[in-house]
Amino acid sequence: FARADYYAGVGAVGFAYGAAKPADIGEPPLGIQLAMPVAHVRQGIRDRIVAALPGDNGQIAAALVMGDRRGISEKTQEAMRASGLGHILAISGLHMALVAGSAFWVIRALLALSPSLAINRPIRKWAAGGALLIAAVYLAISGAGVSTQRAFVMLAVMLVALMIDRRAISLRNVALAALIVLLIEPQSILTASFQMSFAATLALVAGYEAIRANADRRLRLAGLADRGIGARLVVSARGLFLTSLIAGLATTPFAVYHFQRAAPLTLVANLLAMPVVGLVVMPMAFFSVLLMPFGLESLPLTVMGWGLDWIVLVARTTADWSQNWGGIPMAPAAALLLVVAGFLWISLWQERWRLFGLLPLIAAIPIAFTAPRPAILVDPNGTTAAVRGADGRFAIIGLKANRFAAGTWLRADADPRPATDEVTEGVTCDPVGCVATLSNGMIAAVSLKPAAFADDCRLAQVVISRFATPARCNDVATVIDGDDLKRGGAHALYLHSDQGGEPAFRIETAYPATRRAFMPPTPQ
Repeated sequence: FARADYYAGVGAVGFAYGAAKPADIGEPPLGIQLAMPVAHVRQGIRDRIVAALPGDNGQIAAALVMGDRRGISEKTQEAMRASGLGHILAISGLHMALVAGSAFWVIRALLALSPSLAINRPIRKWAAGGALLIAAVYLAISGAGVSTQRAFVMLAVMLVALMIDRRAISLRNVALAALIVLLIEPQSILTASFQMSFAATLALVAGYEAIRANADRRLRLAGLADRGIGARLVVSARGLFLTSLIAGLATTPFAVYHFQRAAPLTLVANLLAMPVVGLVVMPMAFFSVLLMPFGLESLPLTVMGWGLDWIVLVARTTADWSQNWGGIPMAPAAALLLVVAGFLWISLWQERWRLFGLLPLIAAIPIAFTAPRPAILVDPNGTTAAVRGADGRFAIIGLKANRFAAGTWLRADADPRPATDEVTEGVTCDPVGCVATLSNGMIAAVSLKPAAFADDCRLAQVVISRFATPARCNDVATVIDGDDLKRGGAHALYLHSDQGGEPAFRIETAYPATRRAFMPPTPQ
């Protein structure tokens, strides 16, 4: 969060008690004045959408048009994530391409109504220019989020290529779009959205180039136009299956690394939902906004709602079928780097030696699944800790003090339990502190008050406290106290054996010795 805030220009965060109250603070800055007309348009569009589509459908429609997901219920959002359909809610290349594609088709069809224009003028290029303009408007009304900006850059590169008689979809254009994005936001290379969007795009372009090259080697007796309706449906279904399969395989390693989750039924969910997204939901979203100035948005929004009903049904059904599946413990960065190396090798080469890229992909699997897992995790405040017990699962000490950290730890450990009182089993507390037992029988204590040190330093092998511990405590236990937390932030303790074969801990901290610009300064 600190890194994202740093690059967003946010210097501090906080909260206030009570409701916000109106105040006269004078004229707004120029930047806000320039943004206000777009903000009013966005709010107007949102109000019209929600009025026509009440409930979750209206909120999802607003998310697809406005990039605003705040009104979608947590149950629906979780179902979308668990089913592998969460990408639908974030405006990305898919949405931008569908909106621009709808605009391209409509503009070109209208221009083709004139035979003289169709024969004598480059209406295809004109349609591409119009689609680019529509995409820019969509970028503005969607809030111009980072992923939406990235999608617009990728789409703009491809539409401009079409306008100057170059191939719209090629590996060169993907590389050019990535270069432009990185010149504007070099830090985005570390984000899940950049990695997953470009992984999917690169895999699809490289995959279909390979399929086309293989098809060109075979004799084809009839084109698609010469086939019957049944054959065309089979070809379309096969294309949809391949697209979902290629994109899903390309993005899964990044989803596992960043979110510790692989939706096991994502292919089924996408095969059932994406035709409706592409043929119904996004085209109707485009037409509804187009017709809003005339007050005629109700009909396309109603049709859009039917499509959203189906998508939510698919999401909830596949999420229920895969409940408690798909969790994968957090993998080390080395595994991700091997995946990236192998993926790029396979995607960029065209000869048979591209298959050598499978080697690093295969090598990444044991590294990911055999990585050591922490025995103890400590939050930066020293009030919440996770202790791995004899059953191999974490017991959470001080859950109420930092429920967010506890939930994150459980997800990173592929533990499906929610951060509720269920995860505090095995923890014993009194007014001054809590204790829990590790898998090897060692005792870890969280001292909530200095009065606990008398017993904790005598009985526990690990003592955690936000206060400074007595010197004698360091002689008999592994200590993580207030000074350690100020220097290192959150702590992870890994069990291992020392040279004498006795159990010991290897400690990793959130903050490195040399702090990054977005981290708190090193305490003096």
